[in-house]
Amino acid sequence: MNDLQKKLFLGVIIINSFMGLFPPWQIKIRTETKFKGYDFIAHPPHDYATINITTLLVQVAIVTLCGAALMFYFKDIKKLER
Repeated sequence: MNDLQKKLFLGVIIINSFMGLFPPWQIKIRTETKFKGYDFIAHPPHDYATINITTLLVQVAIVTLCGAALMFYFKDIKKLER
């Protein structure tokens, strides 16, 4: 793993950590679900708000897949510099 890949890997970890600390919140009112934005995990926007797990997992998957694709793309960066 070269230096660029290490920085990219660290960036993916940091971004995913922040997404976990500030998850998407939702409120279910009868049969309707309303998006309530992003807020700190310890301070939900309402007492009865829940984390939208589906949105959070999609976000984490997209960031992880993009990071993996870029790491694969930059795997031979030392060969390109020479």
